[in-house]
Amino acid sequence: MQFQLPAPIKNYIKNYLDSYASLFFENLHHTSTHYGINFSIYYGDDTQHGNFIYRSDDSNDKKATLLISTQKKITWDKPNDLNPSENNCHFYLVVDGDLLNNYNAVNLDNPNWKISKSKIDKYTYFYYLNTQGGSLEAENKLSLPMSNFFVASEYSGTSTSIAFHLGNLVDGREELNRTIRVEDSPSENVVGSSIPLVASWVSDNTVLNDGSTSDSLTFSLSYPSSRVHTIINQNSNDPSSLKLSDKSRFILAFDYGDDKYGLTTEGILNKFGVSVSDTTNWQVEPLPNSYNPTYWSIKPKSEGLEFHAATGFEITVSSIVTEYTRGYTNLYLYYQNIPGYEDGEFILPINKTSVCVTEHGKVGIGTRNPQIDLAIGNGVTGLDYNQNQVLSVIAPNGLDIRGGKIAIWQNWMLGNENHNFYISANNQKSLLINNNGNVGIGTRLLILCFFQAQKFMRFSCRHNYR
Repeated sequence: MQFQLPAPIKNYIKNYLDSYASLFFENLHHTSTHYGINFSIYYGDDTQHGNFIYRSDDSNDKKATLLISTQKKITWDKPNDLNPSENNCHFYLVVDGDLLNNYNAVNLDNPNWKISKSKIDKYTYFYYLNTQGGSLEAENKLSLPMSNFFVASEYSGTSTSIAFHLGNLVDGREELNRTIRVEDSPSENVVGSSIPLVASWVSDNTVLNDGSTSDSLTFSLSYPSSRVHTIINQNSNDPSSLKLSDKSRFILAFDYGDDKYGLTTEGILNKFGVSVSDTTNWQVEPLPNSYNPTYWSIKPKSEGLEFHAATGFEITVSSIVTEYTRGYTNLYLYYQNIPGYEDGEFILPINKTSVCVTEHGKVGIGTRNPQIDLAIGNGVTGLDYNQNQVLSVIAPNGLDIRGGKIAIWQNWMLGNENHNFYISANNQKSLLINNNGNVGIGTRLLILCFFQAQKFMRFSCRHNYR
């Protein structure tokens, strides 16, 4: 399985690796899927929640464990040299150079594996070597306990990125980056990997791709009462609420810049407006960055804010203009630092389209607000069907029919032939008006001359007007 971050998020992480602001997004990214490797780091016996790394604490005696799994068998070739290094290892980890309290003190507690460390530029490398050789079978797991693997107390980030690479002693190459949250101390009340909130559309999820219509989208973030007793930790003092910290936040982002998969261009994205319905408890601000487009941070105004059952708030994105190809793109709402839960994301699809359907069943093509059953271009031009089963063509500025024929019931036809307008019945032309304004009825050409001043009318007839 391949996990792919949206392009703007990858760029954001790349540019801000040295700042905690760049590490909002807990995701996986495989550059190769030869083996399908996954890894996590956990402390103590908590194998279910491997998305945390803890700060140094003298009273903390829990060891970190590196847990590795694979979808295909990996063979660890037995090395000739028993000293692990960049060019002599089965795999290695890359972490932020300022992350760990003392990277030289990190050791393995496994007799078949050895580790070496080095710091190059801004990164610390850990090289792992299986001295006996062997393999990791598909769907099996390798556990490597590590002592002294703690975050430095002065490290200010709230999450960090750790990269896993296969080494030169393994056939094939694979890389996996995982963003892991930094905690002050091991949590005794980790509830689960997904927060018990629901993000869902309040408005419809469509935007017109006509390049001019300014659309808005609204979605809600709520705590549904039906999930309370099955998801919330039963040891909690209040199992019907979710308490946030001063570091808790949501990050709003969009795909952009790609006509097929993006929502719109960079320039237009930066003009979006983002607002919340509950301004008493929540605030919205663009994330600081040195390039466009903007990401928005949505966070509580005070520590201890709680979500209660069946409550929540709405988020509105306005000034959405696009002319990108019709199809689906995504809105991403990342969540970070929710106490007791791993970081994660909500993904809501957005439909770029030229057709909109109202809640009353009216259809608009190129318009957001159809006032008739089928509106084209604006809200009042098109077709309307009334309760008397009459279909009306509504064209306030006129109806232009070019190069075609209109059938009325079964026997009657309106048409244009050689620039002459005609009405026919049973395939016989009954009335014709030629481009000189003369009118023919039946098989005769009738020339009508009007002299209004003298109130005089003259008729003349000729046979075979065709």
